[in-house]
Amino acid sequence: MARDDVAAIVLAAGLSSRFGEVNKLLSIVEGERVLSRVLASVLECGLSPVLVTGYEADIIEEAFGDRENLRIAYNHRFPEGIGTSISCGVANAPGATGWLIVPGDMPFLTSNTLLRVIELADENALVGCKLQGGFSPPCFI
Repeated sequence: MARDDVAAIVLAAGLSSRFGEVNKLLSIVEGERVLSRVLASVLECGLSPVLVTGYEADIIEEAFGDRENLRIAYNHRFPEGIGTSISCGVANAPGATGWLIVPGDMPFLTSNTLLRVIELADENALVGCKLQGGFSPPCFI
């Protein structure tokens, strides 16, 4: 699969309810905001991400909206769950034939991991990561 056929869907619409009062995407990890680290990894792959917002969209868009090669899509159905955010991202990635689904709250995710997921997608219809005996994002559909 050619890289220009792949869209990275970065999920940043959730309520962040388990994290407390602060939106975890704006929290600082090793000197950078969590979502900033995720976007950097995606951009290092040569992908132009679709950032799906919902909860506190205005704050997220203000903090990250000036990034080059970043498309922002607001998911008005975000309270209904992650599936609606994935659907929103796919709908806002015209021309893509494959979608790399990346949660915005994984600050230690590397571009090498993302590239490996894309590489495996060339051989498989669906790709997910395995963590502690279960499946975990990022994934490729």
